[in-house]
Amino acid sequence: MSGVQEGVTVSVSSVGELWSEASTTCLTLVLHLNTNDVNTTTLALNLLEKAGLRKFPEAVVVVLGPRRESNDDAGGAGSGGETVLLHHTFRNTLHAFYLALTTDLLSGGLLRRVQSYANSHDQFRDLGGHRFQVVAIRNFPYTDFIVHGEQPGSEVEFTQSIDDELFTLLSAKLNFTWKVNEQLNRAFGLGNAGVFSGMVGDLQREEFDIGTPPTITAGRAKAMDFARGYPSVPLVLASLKPSLLPQHFALVRPFKDEVWGSLLAVTVVWAVVAWVIQQVWTRLTDEGGYKLSTFMMYGWAALLEQSITNPFTRNSYQMVVGGWILFCLIVSSCYKGSLISHLSVQGKTKPIETMEELVSIEEGTWNWGIEKALFQGPVIELFRKPSNPVVKKFAEKFKVVRWEDGMEMVRGGRYAFLGFQNILAVLIASYFTDDRGRSPFFLSKKGIPVLNDLGWGLRKGMPVTSKFSQMFQHLDESGLMNLWTDNKVKYRVNNNRKQQQQQQQQSTQQGTQFKDDDESNLVLGMEHLQGAFYFLLFGVMLAILSLLAENITHYLP
Repeated sequence: MSGVQEGVTVSVSSVGELWSEASTTCLTLVLHLNTNDVNTTTLALNLLEKAGLRKFPEAVVVVLGPRRESNDDAGGAGSGGETVLLHHTFRNTLHAFYLALTTDLLSGGLLRRVQSYANSHDQFRDLGGHRFQVVAIRNFPYTDFIVHGEQPGSEVEFTQSIDDELFTLLSAKLNFTWKVNEQLNRAFGLGNAGVFSGMVGDLQREEFDIGTPPTITAGRAKAMDFARGYPSVPLVLASLKPSLLPQHFALVRPFKDEVWGSLLAVTVVWAVVAWVIQQVWTRLTDEGGYKLSTFMMYGWAALLEQSITNPFTRNSYQMVVGGWILFCLIVSSCYKGSLISHLSVQGKTKPIETMEELVSIEEGTWNWGIEKALFQGPVIELFRKPSNPVVKKFAEKFKVVRWEDGMEMVRGGRYAFLGFQNILAVLIASYFTDDRGRSPFFLSKKGIPVLNDLGWGLRKGMPVTSKFSQMFQHLDESGLMNLWTDNKVKYRVNNNRKQQQQQQQQSTQQGTQFKDDDESNLVLGMEHLQGAFYFLLFGVMLAILSLLAENITHYLP
């Protein structure tokens, strides 16, 4: 046969070692059953099951067996071939053939029936109404359902979720049905020595065919197959929206701290340089001079645009004083323009975007928490075994709280709440947004990718895994996944807001109103200039104290 490079002959009990050999592709497995003993045949097939044949659905299995005598089958081979090929061991095998040796060399009738079945099964255009057993955990917008029983693990029905759309569409295309049960412990599962609990454990024990919607990890990949169904959603930080900066600092806000410091230093340096030049000129010409304090006060007066008499009338100071006046003119013009801009467009505080910004804030001024429902699975691994020093510092202070408590603490100020972007967006739009679309909360734009892509977990070796993955990819590339997600989010938000309005009407409570900080037409008032009045008041008080000190000094003996 063309394409066959090498064959290996092993005993049935050694087949399990054959799968682990990297140099062995194991595309075809030939099983020689040279006896009519049913117990021996069953034992050989059970050994194939133990060896893990179910994990390799694309392996071609050719069974060479004797012609089985049967009173119900005239050909004799049909009963034996069907008994072997319908064994539980071959439940995932795509291509299985039974060749029965007879006096006519081969039993052609059985061979034609088996080959025809293998070809139709390989195409997966029609699953013949096969019923999949599905286990699910509620995780909006991917999976949502109505529970039809009160006991854990009861049967459920998908509703208003992406899985509802997926199962409806795929079942129409592939002709299958499904039965869904809620996961008994409502947990995706954790691994211990390769044995998983929760949903992953259900798939590992092959109690269910499909689990939705787990995320894939390296450990879980050993216990289940995975079909990527939905894009990953990052973790984001919820905090209060940026608020207006305090007005009493409006006077100094046009320049940064570095600029104010530089102005102070330049003023002092100019006064000292001018005084040194004067001292040198005085010694050369024997002319009278001025004190250092005179240069200092004149420098400040010119910078503040105070109208004073110029004491420096001599030609020796004209270049120094003229240069300083020009400098003061440029600085004052820049300051006035910047001050008008800052008063017209109100400045706001900087929002919290990343963990780095949050943990870098002064100790004790901010706190943060994480949503209780999501603190499981891969999210736990992120914070329990942090490799990033920022994540480690974040994990040292966060508290696990319910979303209701977390959002209330955010509303109180200087608190950040960590959660999945889509969940927090739905909560804020449903319960914390008024009729004009205004909300006090801000979601960070820079998400934290934690989970890999979500999708369907499939029991190991299920032959439709590649078909599901292919169809999921087509749906994602066509934009249907994003469309379904947007529609489900809008439906959930509208439904939550309707329920909230009904509750408010019943309890005769008014909805929360939020103040809009964005003013389209801003009119400057006294409150915008309060910083200038504070500064003026401070100057007047300082002048009064100085005058009082001079008078006391003058009258003291």
